[in-house]
Amino acid sequence: MPRTRPAVYVALTPHGFGHAARTLAILTILRQRWPEVRLILATTTPQWLLAANLPGEFTHRPVALDVGVVQTDGITQDLAQTRTALANLQAQRDTLITQEAALIRQEEVQLVFGDVPALAVAIAQAAGRPCWMASNFGWDFIYKDWGPEFEAVTAQMRMDYGQCNRLFRLPFHEEMTHFPRIEDVGLTAGRPRHSLREIRETWGLTVEPARTVLLAFGGLGLQGVPYARLAAYPDW
Repeated sequence: MPRTRPAVYVALTPHGFGHAARTLAILTILRQRWPEVRLILATTTPQWLLAANLPGEFTHRPVALDVGVVQTDGITQDLAQTRTALANLQAQRDTLITQEAALIRQEEVQLVFGDVPALAVAIAQAAGRPCWMASNFGWDFIYKDWGPEFEAVTAQMRMDYGQCNRLFRLPFHEEMTHFPRIEDVGLTAGRPRHSLREIRETWGLTVEPARTVLLAFGGLGLQGVPYARLAAYPDW
């Protein structure tokens, strides 16, 4: 029996929290305008982050469709581990494409949307579905200057991106010339659900807002912050 509710398969880069946060803001508005849509989120981004930023039901499919960059903390990149992870992903490529394309057909998904795993495009192609993406860079742009060991994966990504049906190119972007159809758009961001007063009361903040600093590294390396040094700034 055909499903009556339309579905979108959303592929999210699990590197940090930014890709998920900005795409979940889009999906929140999509759901407001199209309440009956079913959302399938394909990512290893933590469930709690998805639930905190996307009201309502969704299906979380914890599958890794890209690697991003392996980091030891918020600013240190591990190129050797990134290369190994990319090689492992490439070894699984055909299996992942077959597996995810079958799911897309089974769930009668109408659209694949990504930020910004190149493999999502190949999956959409195999499933016979269009693929749209939103980002300000492709991972080929990150890898292209990392030497000959990254040339093959960069070339594969550019081939995949070249089959994307539409790119919503966000501000502060690289050229992204391998995408055949580009539409420039504005920034995406979620709307605050709590007032400044509520946040300050919840966290017991008594210092004036102008002297309140948030330390955030996208979930990476918070243990490396030299917290002891913060004692030198008692009025912050």
